[in-house]
Amino acid sequence: MEHLFQQKVISANNLFDDRYIASKNLYMHLFNTLPSITLVRNVQGEKVFYAIKGQFSDWIEQVLISNTRSKAGRMHEFNRTLLIMKNRCIIELDDWYCEILHDG
Repeated sequence: MEHLFQQKVISANNLFDDRYIASKNLYMHLFNTLPSITLVRNVQGEKVFYAIKGQFSDWIEQVLISNTRSKAGRMHEFNRTLLIMKNRCIIELDDWYCEILHDG
């Protein structure tokens, strides 16, 4: 029997959603597999970000940040931040949750 060749294509258009980068699509794009997901609610994402950055900075491969300015235009509010880790994890942080995409 002939070997079947199957190609999976994730369009760059699918990497973005209405707010920023779609982390699940990014995971599939980077690691070519569906992620397992752990969701932690009711956390202060900005504090989690600085804790991870301080304690696991060697594990962080890339940081992708989406910020907005306050109405006064002076400071940036913490919005969605993605940490791409060297251990095939993506950590998505927002001002109230932490979502960890991993390979199980």
